[in-house]
Amino acid sequence: KKGTPTQFTFTVKNTATQPALTLAANLIVKLQPADAEVQGSAEFYTNLVMDRFFEESDTPVAPPQDYGEKEYFITYSHIPTGQIEAIGYEIELCQSSRLLDMASVGQNASDYEWSFSLRVGGEDTPLNLSQYCGSTSLGADTRVTLPSRQPWVTSDPITLVIDTPNPPNILAGDGWDLTFRLYHPDENNGYTVYDEETFTYELAVYADPEVVTHGPDEEIFYEGQATTYSMYVENDGTAQALGITPLLDCDGDVTILSTPANLAVLGPRKTHTFQWDVQANTIDWWEASRTISCTASMEYLYVGENNQADNDALQLEITVQSWSPDLSIAFIACAVAALLSVIFTRLASQSEKWQLAGVYAGVISFGFAFHLFNASYWGPTVLILCGLWIWRMTWKSSEEFRLIHEDYQRARKGISTVYSDHFDALTDGRRQLTIILSIPVLGMLAIVLGLPAQLATDSENLLMMAAYFVAIMAGVWYILRRSDRLYGNLYGRMTDAEIKAIRIERDLGDPARLLNDLADDGLDLTAILGERAPASTPVTSGAAEKSNIMDEEFKFDEGGDSDD
Repeated sequence: KKGTPTQFTFTVKNTATQPALTLAANLIVKLQPADAEVQGSAEFYTNLVMDRFFEESDTPVAPPQDYGEKEYFITYSHIPTGQIEAIGYEIELCQSSRLLDMASVGQNASDYEWSFSLRVGGEDTPLNLSQYCGSTSLGADTRVTLPSRQPWVTSDPITLVIDTPNPPNILAGDGWDLTFRLYHPDENNGYTVYDEETFTYELAVYADPEVVTHGPDEEIFYEGQATTYSMYVENDGTAQALGITPLLDCDGDVTILSTPANLAVLGPRKTHTFQWDVQANTIDWWEASRTISCTASMEYLYVGENNQADNDALQLEITVQSWSPDLSIAFIACAVAALLSVIFTRLASQSEKWQLAGVYAGVISFGFAFHLFNASYWGPTVLILCGLWIWRMTWKSSEEFRLIHEDYQRARKGISTVYSDHFDALTDGRRQLTIILSIPVLGMLAIVLGLPAQLATDSENLLMMAAYFVAIMAGVWYILRRSDRLYGNLYGRMTDAEIKAIRIERDLGDPARLLNDLADDGLDLTAILGERAPASTPVTSGAAEKSNIMDEEFKFDEGGDSDD
């Protein structure tokens, strides 16, 4: 795959039975793509030469569990350049360097001591790790004579005895590079000609601290309350982890009151618990709970290269519960308040004060219901239901407007009334009911926030709370105003219809007056009563006077109660 390193392993073996020391070969490795559509190739060249001893690869050293020594072997061969005969070589340690700088990791090297010895013929010769040869040998005291051997023999290797640091003082990456020189007894030219090779011995151990679990002492946080937050760590490796620094990050939703001290050393297969004193920040007032993400992790002074970094941190979703009384108390208070609200509402027919008491009891019930569940949607749901409850009870509490409008209609009919100024009474009633029915929201909010109030002081919370209160009050005001108008329109129309009915009944009882009113209103009675017959003969003045007298009498009759 493009851009992805791929490792290929080759084994090269000398097939010559008696190779010369000057034998050499060229190793060519060529990569050719199998896909015909892929262009290009790669080649690698290296030179292979014979050597009397060499290290095939770094040697992993497993520390013994019994605090003892362990043998490791260095293979060498006598490859002659002249006469073929048995020869006894000499070996010398000329330089050594430690793989891990103990000072850089804050450790004392004396707590992690190594020792090396060459075992020849059952006798151990300790090696001085501080000696350095330079261009020639340090002397006979530092050289060890190996048993004589025949040419091209690789059996009976050099035995190196290693005593590693004792557990648990084991560090990953600790070890030594040992540079040895192999001298031919006849070809060393004053010990200036030699075969030199560096052998690496590194502890086959690793440190792997893992965050096993973490979280508060309880399964959830309570806003505004201090608690202990624990992180349980275990070293799954076989070496020490140095300088562990615990870290806790909850995205700013938790205030850390105290931080645990760093752990200097966590031994292999050991555990440790870090603890913080923390306090969950207050959540938004309209939320019954909130889920936050906390990450517990570690940083190290030193753990080595084989640490599994993916288990150094662990993320956990934790619920922050809003302030709430004990669940049993909240449930009982909610049930009692709801029952009282039902009872008071049933008694509303006896007095409007029972109706208002039912509103207050219902709002208190919603306040305690806010703390019954931890679901994120529960808080907003309770607040919406509380608002709908208040608005519903506001509509039912507007019965007072009906009484005022009934009294006002009696005044229109000239009947004595209770209120002297009905418009002032309506205005005062709306204002008082708006205040009385809006105030319970503050009590419900007090139960939600707790004592002392658990309220985040950011502007968003304050604005949302003010908006909720204003919305409830505006709804109450609108419902009361609409109820007032509906009752006014209803009773106004009923009274107008009643007055018109009385007037029609009176007019139907006096047909002459009705006809006269209709004539005054411009109704043409000739279309109903017929036209007057024209005179066939001239009338005298006397006859004309008589006719005028009759007309006057007819007009009188039209205005009087007579049917003639």
